[in-house]
Formats: sequence, C-alpha cells, structure tokens
Amino acid sequence: MKVWLDDTRPAPRGWRRTRWPEEVVELLKTGKVAELSLDHDLGSTCERRDGYVVLEWIEEQVALHGFTPPWPIAVHSANTSAALRMEACVRSIYRFWQENWMREAEKHSVHPRTAKSGNRKRSTRHER
Repeated sequence: MKVWLDDTRPAPRGWRRTRWPEEVVELLKTGKVAELSLDHDLGSTCERRDGYVVLEWIEEQVALHGFTPPWPIAVHSANTSAALRMEACVRSIYRFWQENWMREAEKHSVHPRTAKSGNRKRSTRHER
C-alpha cells in the first residue's frame, strides 16, 4: 500500500491518507507499506507530532531490528528546513538498511578461501 501523511492536503489517487504519525507507524508494523510520502507540519503545536517522528521510528527499526523500509520514502513538506532534515534522515535510513543487507549477505555467502571441500577429489590437469 502507498501511505500519505498529511493533515490538510488530500492524498493522490491510489494512496491511503493518514493524518497522524501513530497511524503511519501502525501501518508500517504490518509490513504492507510499499511507498511512503510524509509532510512535516501536522497542525499540532502542543505535542511533537510531525512527519519526522515517523522517520525516527523507521530509522530505529532499521538500525536495531533489521526492518526493511518502504521504497521510496518521499517528503512533500512546504517547510523547507524541516524537509531538508527529513531528507537527511531518509538517506540515513537507507544507509543503515544497506549496511544491514551487506552484513547479512556476507554471513550467508560462501567465500572460496574459507569453503571446505569435504571429501571431494580435486581434478588436476593431468586427469582430464
């Protein structure tokens, strides 16, 4: 599913509109979010309820728990400074994800120098 976080703008066709970070996090926990687009300013000045909260949650899940983030994660905020901060966090998320992926690939790959040949007889050029 494609998830759009914004308290005022309607979601594009085919996207599920959410208004609060908690809604987005609950959808992310299902593992069914394929794409994500986030606004920063969500109208609530009393509490810290903005799109950056979602990115912090994703970053923690990727770094500590091996969560696979949706791709792409877009930022559609009109708040320029907040959008820049959010985009930096998105880059960090994908950097963590790539490092985790590489680490897992190395764990499961067989390197020629460390692979054990067992009892197989090696053929030599003379035996062919």
